[in-house]
Amino acid sequence: LYQAGRIVLRESLGGQTYINLYELENVLKKYPGIKDAHASIIFGNDTRFYVKAELTGTKEPDNEAVKEYVAEKLGKYMMPEYIEYKPED
Repeated sequence: LYQAGRIVLRESLGGQTYINLYELENVLKKYPGIKDAHASIIFGNDTRFYVKAELTGTKEPDNEAVKEYVAEKLGKYMMPEYIEYKPED
């Protein structure tokens, strides 16, 4: 894993992929009911790195629907593994 700004290089046995966190946030903000989004990389209990999305909005989205939306717009490799929702204040 290598991070330079908002772009992350994820290496695995299958090769390398670049995850643009800024691009992911912009796509998530276009999802119905979402007002703001923050994407980050987290370190899991299994010593792997995961993409996490923190969403704020007017209506809690279905996490699987959000993942499908991201996969359709950006590709499966950009799907967040963890999604956290916080209602708008």
